[in-house]
Amino acid sequence: MAALLHWLLLCTVLSSADGFFVDTDQPIIFQNSDSSFGYQTVQFGQSRVIVSAPLQQDAVNKTGTLYSCNPATSRCRQININGSPEDINISLGLTIAAQEGNPSQLLACGPTLQKTCGSSIYVLGRCYQLDNNLRQQQTLPASLPECTIRSLDIVFLIDGSGSIAPNDFKKMLTFVSKVIEDFEGTDTLFAIMQYSNVFTRHFDFNEFSATRDHKLLISQITQLAGTTWTATAIQKVLRELFISSSGSRVGSQKFLIVITDGEKYGDSLEYTGPIAEAERMGIVRFAIGVGNAFAGEAKRELITIASQPSDKYVYRVSDFSALSKFRKDLQDKIFAIEGVQVQTGSGFQKEMSQDGFSSVLSSDLIVLGAVGAYDWSGGASVYSKKQMKNFWINETQDQKDMKAAYLGYAVHQLSSDLIAIGAPRYQHTGSVLVYQKDRYSSDWNQRAVIRGEKIGSYFGSVLNGGFVNSQLLLLVGAPTFYTPDTPGGRVFLCPLNTKASVLQVSCPITLQGDPTQYFGHFGSALCLLPDLTGDKLIDMAVGAPYEDQNQGAIYIFPGQKGGFRRSYIQRIASSQVAKGLMLFGRSMSGNLDMTGDALPDLSIGGAGKVLVLRSRTVVGVSVSMTFNPSEIPISSYECPDADTTKIATTIKMCVTCKRKTTAGEVSAQMTYTLQLDAGRIQKRAVFDRTEHSLQKTFSLNEGHNCMTYSLRLHECVEDSLSPLRVFLNFTLTGQSVLSEDSPTSLSEQVSFQKNCGSDGQCQDDLRINASFGDLRHLVVGVSLEVNVTLSVQNYAEDSYNSRAIITQPPGLSYRRVSLIQSNRRLMTIKCSTTEGERYVVCSINNPLLRPNAMAIFVVSFHVSSLADLGNLLTITTNVTSDNGGAPNDLMKSTAQLKVLYGIYVTITSLEESTKYTNHSASERSPIEREVKHVYKVGNQGQRSLPLSIIFMVPVKLKETVVWKKPSITVSEEDLSNSTTICNNTGEITNAEEFKEQIEFRPVLNCTVMTCLRFECTINSLDIQKSINFSITGQVTKDWANQSPNQKVLLQSSAEIVYDSDRYQHILEQNQPFTSAQAQTVLEVYTEYNYLPMIIGSSVGGLVLLALITAALYKLGFFKRQYKEMMELPEGQTGGGEDVAMEAQSEQKQTQ
Repeated sequence: MAALLHWLLLCTVLSSADGFFVDTDQPIIFQNSDSSFGYQTVQFGQSRVIVSAPLQQDAVNKTGTLYSCNPATSRCRQININGSPEDINISLGLTIAAQEGNPSQLLACGPTLQKTCGSSIYVLGRCYQLDNNLRQQQTLPASLPECTIRSLDIVFLIDGSGSIAPNDFKKMLTFVSKVIEDFEGTDTLFAIMQYSNVFTRHFDFNEFSATRDHKLLISQITQLAGTTWTATAIQKVLRELFISSSGSRVGSQKFLIVITDGEKYGDSLEYTGPIAEAERMGIVRFAIGVGNAFAGEAKRELITIASQPSDKYVYRVSDFSALSKFRKDLQDKIFAIEGVQVQTGSGFQKEMSQDGFSSVLSSDLIVLGAVGAYDWSGGASVYSKKQMKNFWINETQDQKDMKAAYLGYAVHQLSSDLIAIGAPRYQHTGSVLVYQKDRYSSDWNQRAVIRGEKIGSYFGSVLNGGFVNSQLLLLVGAPTFYTPDTPGGRVFLCPLNTKASVLQVSCPITLQGDPTQYFGHFGSALCLLPDLTGDKLIDMAVGAPYEDQNQGAIYIFPGQKGGFRRSYIQRIASSQVAKGLMLFGRSMSGNLDMTGDALPDLSIGGAGKVLVLRSRTVVGVSVSMTFNPSEIPISSYECPDADTTKIATTIKMCVTCKRKTTAGEVSAQMTYTLQLDAGRIQKRAVFDRTEHSLQKTFSLNEGHNCMTYSLRLHECVEDSLSPLRVFLNFTLTGQSVLSEDSPTSLSEQVSFQKNCGSDGQCQDDLRINASFGDLRHLVVGVSLEVNVTLSVQNYAEDSYNSRAIITQPPGLSYRRVSLIQSNRRLMTIKCSTTEGERYVVCSINNPLLRPNAMAIFVVSFHVSSLADLGNLLTITTNVTSDNGGAPNDLMKSTAQLKVLYGIYVTITSLEESTKYTNHSASERSPIEREVKHVYKVGNQGQRSLPLSIIFMVPVKLKETVVWKKPSITVSEEDLSNSTTICNNTGEITNAEEFKEQIEFRPVLNCTVMTCLRFECTINSLDIQKSINFSITGQVTKDWANQSPNQKVLLQSSAEIVYDSDRYQHILEQNQPFTSAQAQTVLEVYTEYNYLPMIIGSSVGGLVLLALITAALYKLGFFKRQYKEMMELPEGQTGGGEDVAMEAQSEQKQTQ
């Protein structure tokens, strides 16, 4: 049980429990080899830090040690407490509370005191109150409760009816005997009555007490047999055994154990009367049913007999041999009813209270949390210092929903009559109960309940608060609160309005740490701090000991009216202050000066270490800058007479420092930087050493400190309209820190004296001229850009924010601007346009255009290929300024440019045209053949247009008709918006001599022939569309009579004609695309008679064949020698062998 308790303490209580305003550079460190050192820490007295090590083994069965640590020496000494010998494993220092004031007092508690009562163990607690000199004053509670084991009177009512076999009856008696043996050594008396339809009292309490051999009493019992009269038997037990004459004792706890094998039978008495009588007598009843008959009515009888709840007091077994397994459980439940712990016992009151698990010590009361009371429902004891009699607070004794709520896990005093008690396991979400002291008594009454909202968050495990920043505020920690947005714990801020008749509390504001730190247990420790930031408000430190992989961190939250700001101003990680420190931030205290510098210090506990971190003096710093003279004179910047050696103006910078904390010394170095024309690329001023900025450091003291610096200008300052801005920023280093409300930067400006004459009113004279330069025309679809050249001049005084406004038609969009020429060394032109608007605004050397200044610049516009600009592009410009003068005609200018539209049309001859035709020179061949020339006209551009096609068709060579009646057909599919009309406009005769030309170049075209002219008009040829034209006619062979050539080319031509005043072909060399020819080869050939030649050749061949045959015959080629070869003797081959041998010899020679 002790090991289990230690595990609980470590896993729950421990879990609940870069410098800026807090200095992290020089921490004071106390350390101890025991890891529990630093579990609790409080600042005590003038210069002592009290540290606990609750798990440190001080002696055998003694746990918990207190230390008094001196920050001046960084050493700790053990505090000797003369505890009681009963302080067994007390875990002293698990909670520590200190009372501030003069004198101070300390309360140290050990809530794990183990007290043995017989075979049972109580887990209680003890607290020691110490004075300012750490001498023991008193002990709370004054004494531990005595072992209150009440006497027990137990009656066994056993069923002896005939339905029970004799052997089973003996097993039942053995079970009874064993149970009696289990209670030997305790103040327990037994009595036994057997029943069927008759009743036998075997022995009462007097007889049991008078007999030493209890087994002898049981061995004499014999079975009755008969029916089962259970109700009557219970009544007889109440009236005959639980009476004083039978030895039943006054004040003893009485138990009735009924063992039966079935429902009552033959018994006219109902259970209602006997059970009610037993309740009035306070008798606890156990019902044991043996066998398989307990279903339905028999089961209900067992439930009726037993005390409630029935699942605790009813036993059912299949046979009598199984009774033994309930023996131990029965004993445990009997002891548990008596409030004695035995392993599996339950039903405790204050036997496991753990007084002092949490504590409060103030000038008028002491509060001790008792988290284990009433089955860990918990409670708290409130001691008034006037009478030191405690008042017990417990909302859980009678409320079932408060079971295992851990009420008293944390306690905190909000005011003299308000205390808050945490119950972090209430309904698994946690709650905090607020109590108020009754005015006329020592009672404390519940005023409000604040419930947690997240399961497992341990809401209420850490409490703090009080009258904070003009508001009574309760701070509630929920260190295991988890959501995706808050993965590491939360702290809830709950304002209280005690003036309301009904105290309603809500917690609208929550604090959280670094959202990237998962399961960091943010809120495990809460500490209210004196003013750290110099704003006269209370600040707060929050511990998160499991952040950074259990190394830990703390957060500083600044105060604000009514509470604290939601964002922290400083996070101090364990690694910033000590190497290898774990669980940093599990305890904190920070309301006193521990180091003698009159500033509050923060004590922070970790695993085996406690650190003291100093707070820093907060100072308020204000800075001012003035200029003398207040304006930069014209003589310092106006060209050409500017005197750059002369001081333009001087800066006087004054720093005022005031301490904002109530104590502490100002010790800091101020480093400041002055920048001239901050943010501008072109700087206009320098300090004495030609630098645009300077950096200085000086020791900061309380009071007023001033420095002076001279400024000089570059020659010819172009922008004298914009003031010269001087920017200052500074930082502090050292022990003092800058207050949050002190600005660290300042920006001041000094203006230039205006160059506007004696009247101080600037009157400009702006003029503008716009042109397109050398550009003669714009071809839309070819030219992607058009440039407008603007010339702007100012013939009078300074012009402020001068600008040219250019209005352009649709289809043009602004691209860029380029400065071409200016008579000023620095001239800037910037143009911009607003989406959807048709104008461009060009600023001219803004903010100031000097007298006689001139600028020539080009504004480029993108031209859309689909733009329709008409015949002329018109650009309107005007120039204006902020001087407010009256406009005139010289401030306006208009430029115009002729507009052409780029087109891309083509004409080609197609393969469908007739390539070749011929005629025979004989009269029998046809004299006419059909010839077709096909042309295709296409629009490949991005614009539809009307156009005409001129076709020239050669028809006559002098008076000889070559191409008879040619006609034109048009194919215009998918041209719903187009109409094509073709007309014959007549013949065109060429009078030149053609024979020499034909002889030199055999081509029949319009240069040598009379041509027929066709003109086809297309009202609109759409984009990416085409039209086919076919010229068809009959060609004769009469041309051969006029030409010396038998083969010539018949050539027609076609040409596209469009409005050249509106359109321009996108290709400069457009002739190959706008004209084409189609050609057909004409040939006249002569026919020949080849029959005589064929006959003569055939006869000659036959004659030649006969001559060859005759010659071969004469040479003997056709004679046979086979007969002669057959007649030769055997082995002779005759002449044939010689011939063969000769042939083989010739073959070898050839090889």
